Amino acid sequence: MAKEIVKKQIDSIFESPFIQVLKSSIRKTEVPLPLARLTANVIPLSVGDDARLRTAVMSPANYDRELLQLLYSKTEFVNPSTPAEPLQISYDQFCSALTSQDKLMLLWAIYKSTYETLGPRTVTCSNENCKNKFQVEISLDDLIQEDSITPWDKESPVSEYIYPIEIEDTKSNLVYIFDSHIPNLYRVNSILSRMSTTKIQHNLETQGSVYTLKDIVVSITKKITIHPVGDNENVVETTDFADIDQAFSKYIRKTIWDEYRKKYDEHFSKYDVRFYTKLKCPKCQQEFDYDVDLEVEFFRRSLLE
Repeated sequence: MAKEIVKKQIDSIFESPFIQVLKSSIRKTEVPLPLARLTANVIPLSVGDDARLRTAVMSPANYDRELLQLLYSKTEFVNPSTPAEPLQISYDQFCSALTSQDKLMLLWAIYKSTYETLGPRTVTCSNENCKNKFQVEISLDDLIQEDSITPWDKESPVSEYIYPIEIEDTKSNLVYIFDSHIPNLYRVNSILSRMSTTKIQHNLETQGSVYTLKDIVVSITKKITIHPVGDNENVVETTDFADIDQAFSKYIRKTIWDEYRKKYDEHFSKYDVRFYTKLKCPKCQQEFDYDVDLEVEFFRRSLLE
């Protein structure tokens, strides 16, 4: 049994009655993890947790590791066969089996259990002839709509599922075969380990996202196979993360990226978790969807404030 599970069990044995009462009074937020096909209960952040994240501010990789460890420590997995006893999952299993989309659901749950709302914010009307700015306060419950979540429906677990995408590049006379997947938490942390806080801040300010397009295509690619057009004998391939990163950074043309990402999205985009709420402009009465990226929200709160 993994040491993280043993530690949790030992800690619970030696808790004082006082701590047990406090612990039982904490409100838990139940959340589905749609791609890992699990259900979890999540408890709120404490003041110490917030300070813990801020101490990792100088290194995004360390920050993400701290966040993953924090999410793991705040999460109790529901055991469908014995609901009274939590499902025991080690930290390694947590990072291997859960995807970036499942992580978003945990962030939603920890936000809901800690803050209930995202706080007041200024929103701009989507009507080009209006563009009125108005203030709203968005609750976490409002961000979950009927189409926000699509459960994993393939026979094999998401952690084992590979979708090969073949693209022929006539200019280089090469055929690329990208083994694509939905990245797990370890893979996402590998991306962040190559980024500085300054780069993340730049990405947020210029793109409204933590990741660039190159970061995304690297994270979704498990293996690249290359061979000349019409020649299946001279094949080279790599699963090395550094090779894949360098290939997209220096050698694979942007048009190939775009075609690859388009085919990837056609197959996988339905599994993307989408947090949004429906708003109405008080001036022109236009109704529109307002999307929220909870990962960006978390980075802004912990890294940029």
